[in-house]
Amino acid sequence: MADIDRYRGQFDRPVDYELTLTLETTGLARPIEEVMRFDGIYFNPVEWTGTMPMMNWLTTTEEIRWILRESGTGHENDEIDWRFRLGDLVKIRLHNDRFAFHAMQHPLHIHGQRFLVVARDGSPNANLVWKDTVLLPVGSVTDILLEISNPGRWMVHCHIAEHLESGMKFVFEVGE
Repeated sequence: MADIDRYRGQFDRPVDYELTLTLETTGLARPIEEVMRFDGIYFNPVEWTGTMPMMNWLTTTEEIRWILRESGTGHENDEIDWRFRLGDLVKIRLHNDRFAFHAMQHPLHIHGQRFLVVARDGSPNANLVWKDTVLLPVGSVTDILLEISNPGRWMVHCHIAEHLESGMKFVFEVGE
């Protein structure tokens, strides 16, 4: 707990970066669009519903592009270029777009570093534990405090394989 206590003074600091998790579609067949709309209307937006296997079977990364978008620059996925120094402490706000065409929760994973979830939807998190993955419910806003403690090039990505394959990822660099 002492390990976490030394960071408490940083929980309310301003946000350094913001990412929005969303989706864009191109050229989907009408029946697939209807199935995707049906999911959002009749099911709570969850990771997998009864229509997900059909959607994955009938679509490719050419038609569906899952996106991590940096709010400050508008850069998406591999265009995002974050560079940190060893010892940096970075506050990141994660928005899971509730208005995306097929909104769903995303398990976001950060390689090589650890972070604390300090707030969800504006409420402080009382259960502080070090993480490398956080589940982002549909429409949620989650603040994390990322401890930069490991030099190298590290990936950030959605842990749903189809989302990763369609581009929902980027690499950041940590220098000495």
